[in-house]
Amino acid sequence: MQTSLVTLPILPGKTEDVKQFVKEATESRKQEYEASRQRQGITKEYVYLQSTPRGDVLVIYREAYDLGQMHQASVTSKDPYDLWFQQQLLACHGAYLTEPGALMSEPLLEWDAV
Repeated sequence: MQTSLVTLPILPGKTEDVKQFVKEATESRKQEYEASRQRQGITKEYVYLQSTPRGDVLVIYREAYDLGQMHQASVTSKDPYDLWFQQQLLACHGAYLTEPGALMSEPLLEWDAV
């Protein structure tokens, strides 16, 4: 299993929009959300809101068997839900997250007590 941790700055004044977006994505559009995650090969996803002195950020932890395939499936999808999801990210973060490597992170330390 491969892991990814991404931090996305939230545009000023958009924190409540992010909360609403996450709620809509995972509640009223739950079946579409789950189908999207299955298409992308995501097996686990956690999303956190973190306040910092420089503003709020979204912290996203994901697990997948193949992060490269996950990212490729995310950025090339023409599925209406995935396109809506990308538009919401643009509105909240001010950038398209479809550029190569946009949602990839470089692990510096991974420790497990097991």
